[in-house]
Amino acid sequence: NLPGLAYRCRNDGDWTMEFVSAGIEQLTGYPAAAFLARPGISFASIIHPDDRNAVERGVSLALQQGRSFQLTYRIRCANGDLKWVYEQGASPPHSDKQVLEGFLFDYTQLRNANMLVYEQASYLQQARDAIIAMDLNSRILYWNNGAERLYGWSASEAHGKKFSELLCENLPAYQAAYENTLAHSEWSGELSHLRRDGLCIDTDTRWTLLAADRESGAPQKILVISTDISERKH
Repeated sequence: NLPGLAYRCRNDGDWTMEFVSAGIEQLTGYPAAAFLARPGISFASIIHPDDRNAVERGVSLALQQGRSFQLTYRIRCANGDLKWVYEQGASPPHSDKQVLEGFLFDYTQLRNANMLVYEQASYLQQARDAIIAMDLNSRILYWNNGAERLYGWSASEAHGKKFSELLCENLPAYQAAYENTLAHSEWSGELSHLRRDGLCIDTDTRWTLLAADRESGAPQKILVISTDISERKH
């Protein structure tokens, strides 16, 4: 069984179904027979009103360019719930663009996860503290806007550089923080960091060891959050 549904429909305003697999019921709550009956439910009628024009334009443009289409949009299910769906389809050869064939699946959880990632990334970028992620070889993987403001290097300039070489004024202190983080999964204390302009600043710094993510293949990282305390100390 496919984790979604396959369909064949007319390229009309209603997307009148000529064939739809049984997966349509799990996705929409309506049985396949409801879409195949004459008269029956048109698939277009369950697409969210705010998304219908974009779906029609996406399909039309793809057909004009002679390519397949990939769309994400919302549908209203039989129980009233909204779901996001991903659709990929095309007009088969010799159909004169009057027929569409394709595949649909529930995109809701994936989209929500992506939105959460974007939201969290936005929070990190808006933070006033410098937030940096580095691998276990000290290579910088992430550098937020707060780090740009505090240290003077842009994210693109810092990415791939060694944290220890770019920022550390006191290498023994860096090494001690690094070893404590590996041993205890976290460390906090004060470190002196170098700015791009050569100025040495005092920071209150918290290091956290992030576990590897087996699902994504992401390796272990160290997350470093630093607050400038130079004015407080002097």
